[in-house]
Amino acid sequence: MTNAVARLVSLLTVAAVAALTLSISVRSSAQEPIEFEAPGAGTGAGQGTIATDINWEGAIVGNYALPTNAFGAYMRSPKGKFTTLNAPGAGAGANQGTSAWSINSKGEITGYYIDGSNVYHGYVWADDTITSIDVPGAGAGSGQGTLAYDINSKGEIAGEYIDGNNVFHGFTLWLGPGAFTSFDAPGAGAGPGQGTFTASEDGLTRKASLAGGYLDGSDVYHGLLRVADGTMTEFDVMGAGTGAYQGTNPGGIDPKDRISGYYTDGNSVYHGFLRLKDGSITTFDVPGAGTAPGQGTQGENIIAARVIYGQYAAGMIDGQYIDGNNVYHCFLFAPDPGGVGGTIMTIDDAPGAGTAPGQGTFAGPINAKGAIAEYYVDQNNVYHGYLIPAPQPPMP
Repeated sequence: MTNAVARLVSLLTVAAVAALTLSISVRSSAQEPIEFEAPGAGTGAGQGTIATDINWEGAIVGNYALPTNAFGAYMRSPKGKFTTLNAPGAGAGANQGTSAWSINSKGEITGYYIDGSNVYHGYVWADDTITSIDVPGAGAGSGQGTLAYDINSKGEIAGEYIDGNNVFHGFTLWLGPGAFTSFDAPGAGAGPGQGTFTASEDGLTRKASLAGGYLDGSDVYHGLLRVADGTMTEFDVMGAGTGAYQGTNPGGIDPKDRISGYYTDGNSVYHGFLRLKDGSITTFDVPGAGTAPGQGTQGENIIAARVIYGQYAAGMIDGQYIDGNNVYHCFLFAPDPGGVGGTIMTIDDAPGAGTAPGQGTFAGPINAKGAIAEYYVDQNNVYHGYLIPAPQPPMP
């Protein structure tokens, strides 16, 4: 949970984890992993294709950087057909363009675009039509505006907006009546860059529970659960640091209101966590994760499947870990049925992934069938989409 640009280019009971480390060989799947590139993606450093979400049917959405360093959005169908999305009004300059973040089971997509004045506007894509979303109260200056991050199966949208003072606020939008609801965590700061955020991609459930967080007046991150009636619960993982830009960072929420994410400790090292609806929290660290500042384990997405990869998977989390050489690798964490402890499974790196600092394989979304849409950065710092197909048929 970071600012919008960083996203584009990602005390409660704590149970200790006795984790078994396994190695998943993607070659053991009935299908080989698939590398993919969005049409028009650039091939220079910092350019290429990333994946941001995958739905039940296997449709993937994401973003790509053009040779001009503007960006575009795409949808890749389960059969590999690409549709590009370019919002009317999107700018064509560097760091401008259209970005896709979430796709629901109906194929509806939400995200945002940046116009020629560097103002953010949310949008929803449905029935081949893009409709802009601008929250009342959103600022109209450079670096301000509306960012849509989540769409659930009912078509409800969640995100955040940046006001004229550069403060962040959360919002939800029910498209039927077109009604916006804005919200602020009670402890959210009111300075530039502070405020309330929403988790991206899978931060909103069908029942309108929302995972997010806030940055307080001292620039410390805290977790946030907001349920459909507007009730908000703030939380911190035990061990989270209290220095600037340390703290608790939720990544996603499942239908049982279980929240995935990571926290940054007092030494600025990352650790994964799973928070259950009752407030209990399990923390975990991937063996091989580095222990220096900026290294460690980052939990990201959470799914509601039962068993995949031979493991009990209700509340399964995917994410990435950063090793001692600052190279990125992916993992899955499958919690035990009792909610205490779990199994950590490392995922094979993409064959073309680079091995220099900041390169490697990055976690993308995982759907309830077990299909994972990742991306990797090669030795030339170019981004590439990477799909690991589901290892087995969907569970009943």
